[in-house]
Amino acid sequence: MNEQSRYRITGSLFVLALAVIFLPMLFDGAGVKPLTLPELTAAPEVVSKEPPKSISVESFAEADALKDKVSERQKSGLIGESVIPSVQTSEQNADSNTTWAVQLGSFNSEQNARKLKQKLEEADYNVVLSRANNSSGTITRVAIGPLIRESDAIKLRKQLSSTYHEAIVVKLGY
Repeated sequence: MNEQSRYRITGSLFVLALAVIFLPMLFDGAGVKPLTLPELTAAPEVVSKEPPKSISVESFAEADALKDKVSERQKSGLIGESVIPSVQTSEQNADSNTTWAVQLGSFNSEQNARKLKQKLEEADYNVVLSRANNSSGTITRVAIGPLIRESDAIKLRKQLSSTYHEAIVVKLGY
């Protein structure tokens, strides 16, 4: 047996002897007093004397107001991380789910995009904002749409091209 093993065995026997001596002293006696809790009583039953509320006209008015608020937020046109890819406008797409838009600009500043959106809404256009990530960060794009036919989008682009020189027809991806 080598010297290191002998030290380990001697140390183990010493710790075991201490445990045999002191553990009975720790656990001998009355120990910890038990915790006494007060007796629980049943809660009194609550009976409501009021009849259940009926739906009033005011409730309907509140619901309509909330519905209008939601519609306004949807009208704001900010569409998460949607993609508006550029499309060649030479041929009509036969897919009935395809919608079109005329993109008038893309801005590094969302505030500038919202200014253009407000200006276009004042001219009674349905405006859509979308965000995209590029190498310089996040840009906000401004488009008028959705339009069902590509030909309508082309006509609108031609109509707006005198004011917005960089107007392009884009396919909305859903």
